[in-house]
Amino acid sequence: MVSHQHGHHHPLAGRALGTAFVLTGVILLVEAIAGYISGSLALLSDAGHILTDMAALGLAWFVTHLSQRPATEQHTFGYQRSRILAALANATVLLLVAAAVAVEAVARLGHPHPVQGGLVILAALLAIGVNSYVAFALHGHEEGDLNVRSALLHVVSDIGASAGVVVAGVFALTLHLYIVDPIVSLLIAALIAYGAWQIIRDTVVILMEGAPRGLDLASVRQAMLEVPGVEDVHDLHVWALSDGYRLLSAHVTVPDQALADTSTLLADLKFLLHQRFHIEHATIEPECLDCRVPPRRIIHLDAPRRTQKTL
Repeated sequence: MVSHQHGHHHPLAGRALGTAFVLTGVILLVEAIAGYISGSLALLSDAGHILTDMAALGLAWFVTHLSQRPATEQHTFGYQRSRILAALANATVLLLVAAAVAVEAVARLGHPHPVQGGLVILAALLAIGVNSYVAFALHGHEEGDLNVRSALLHVVSDIGASAGVVVAGVFALTLHLYIVDPIVSLLIAALIAYGAWQIIRDTVVILMEGAPRGLDLASVRQAMLEVPGVEDVHDLHVWALSDGYRLLSAHVTVPDQALADTSTLLADLKFLLHQRFHIEHATIEPECLDCRVPPRRIIHLDAPRRTQKTL
């Protein structure tokens, strides 16, 4: 049975995501009602964005607990990659929402609808206040976790979107410039799409087992060569199981030496890789070019057989 575990996600992140999920539901209800009554597309589009926030936070909350499950014989690295799949799903939904908002906004540019600016402003300010609290609760948990990072992106982008809604409400209330509402909606869509694309780019690199972002393979190889006893490094591969959990495999050439010395050398390499490059799991195969190969026993098949002495 596989006994090692690979879950490193702090339980506080799960609690923060749970709190964020509940508070986001409150904002969704307020903005959906206010957007319908006021006739504001910007507010309704922001409510649509908040709906994806809620789904994203719920999914992130679920996979945070799932990723902490221990490794098994079938899933030998546990369920950490579920966080990457959740991040990819959240980002994809964000892109679809951005496209839907943009289409409706373009349609309204030619025919702006009257908007009740006062109600729009109040609902958007409430959303900014609650989302700011949610962002503060999630801040600090996104380091090394694309799942939480994608959820936080939902929240932060909604703060910016709500700020744009306030601007649209002010123009509608004071100057009766209703065209600002669809213009703000287009800006919201662009903001959502940009953040979602960044998340998709990073998740695809991980799923394709590319080198982790910000890691230089040449620097890793050079650092390994600087360890006393390492003569060469080849077949070097570094990838990530999830954001923040890096793996490495490599072959290293070592001099002819005792097994105990080789074990010490490998331990030094793994310590270096963990401390300097944050590589959690390293598989290193030592090779010896000048090791003496024991002579093979040669059997001559045509050698004469011994005759048995007949009694």
